[in-house]
Amino acid sequence: MTLTAPTADTCACGAPVEAQYQRHATQAEYDALPESLRPIDGVATIAVRVCGDCHPGPICSHPDADPAPCPVCRARPGAACARPDGSPRPVEHRKRADAQPEIDVCRHHHRETCTDPRQCRCTGDDQPPVRAPRLILPPGEQAVLADLGMPPAMLLHAAEWAARQGIDLTRVRGQFRTGLTQDNRPAMLFDYAEAGDDGHGHEVVRLRVEPIDQT
Repeated sequence: MTLTAPTADTCACGAPVEAQYQRHATQAEYDALPESLRPIDGVATIAVRVCGDCHPGPICSHPDADPAPCPVCRARPGAACARPDGSPRPVEHRKRADAQPEIDVCRHHHRETCTDPRQCRCTGDDQPPVRAPRLILPPGEQAVLADLGMPPAMLLHAAEWAARQGIDLTRVRGQFRTGLTQDNRPAMLFDYAEAGDDGHGHEVVRLRVEPIDQT
């Protein structure tokens, strides 16, 4: 996902903008994204606008793989498929397209700190920053959370919150209710099944108190 950065008419060097390259969003830029726009893979980039002289150029190499011959008639790349008698076949064999190597799509972006191309030291070996991805609610999960008493104001982020806390909704007993932690922070209180059997045929259930961020 590429974010829209404020439009700049000049490069960092002061010359007119002619091109752009992509860098990873900073944590602050990522956190500022509305939940509905947060990417499900956690990867968000910003376009850095530059002049032609400052453009850092590619930071990785992705050479195209050589095309493969037809697996049915062995026709070489560039040549038409052949019938059993050796004459040209007007239509390629269906399996020919499946046999071709996949295009290597580049997913490398500049570091989140690479805002001035004149100081770029990025390489294709750089590891991307780890960001919290947007969680997609399975069908009906929002309704399950609502039935368990999750406050309406929290429903939009409830699945992400539950996943962060390691909460399996099928093991929640009773209802969610609001309360406070021992140090007076806002929290959700709920009974949670820790184990299926305590050795006497009874489910092991304990009260969990999980803080919630209301900022």
